[in-house]
Amino acid sequence: MKDGLKIAAYSMEKNNKYMGIIANNLANLNTIGYKRDVSFSNILGEYDKPTLLEYTDFRQGEALQTDNPLDVALNGNAFFVVEKNDGMALTRNGKFKISNDGYLIDEEGSKVLGKNGEIALKTNMLGDDEMVIISKDGEIKVGQNTIDELLVVRPDENTELNKVGNCYYKVPDDQFVEVEEGEYEVHQGFIENSNVNAIEEMEAMIKITKNYESSQKIVNYMDQVLEQVNKIGKV
Repeated sequence: MKDGLKIAAYSMEKNNKYMGIIANNLANLNTIGYKRDVSFSNILGEYDKPTLLEYTDFRQGEALQTDNPLDVALNGNAFFVVEKNDGMALTRNGKFKISNDGYLIDEEGSKVLGKNGEIALKTNMLGDDEMVIISKDGEIKVGQNTIDELLVVRPDENTELNKVGNCYYKVPDDQFVEVEEGEYEVHQGFIENSNVNAIEEMEAMIKITKNYESSQKIVNYMDQVLEQVNKIGKV
């Protein structure tokens, strides 16, 4: 009886965690470059194990056209690199802009890295008509002047990506390698939308809610039975 109560209680706890994962996915439905989180045990249907593992679904998100020359989307197994306060991080969020001191930065103000380091644009923009052009292989030009080439990488083989926040990833000891040209494409004037499917997440949420309610009923029933058993035992 107590084992059954324990299993039901664990099921409630686990489904509550599932709900948190889904809620976070839905909250980032429109977050550029966001990759949905999935419960490993949910995928395998292993509802009787005391562990809850998660992994990130890195499937490509939909490319949305913005026509902003500083917006770029990646196609392929690759990431941009930015310099954060605690070191380098990988991201698929290519919504870039120019900082006040003339560097290419991301939405959070982290400098975007090129193959030669930080990318300085403003000093090369000699006139208002100097357009920023980013080619499919990541080469950045201002007018006819080549500035740098976006650093496009992926984790080294058998190296795990650690999610930091919603759109950044850390690689242990910066174990990543440059992706060869031809294995990816950079699309200027586009951004990559989140790969979260709202309908799928809502369906999963409904299923989890039903599972939670079923487990809750079992816990309540067993609790009532144990209460009756204790009363009988005192007679």
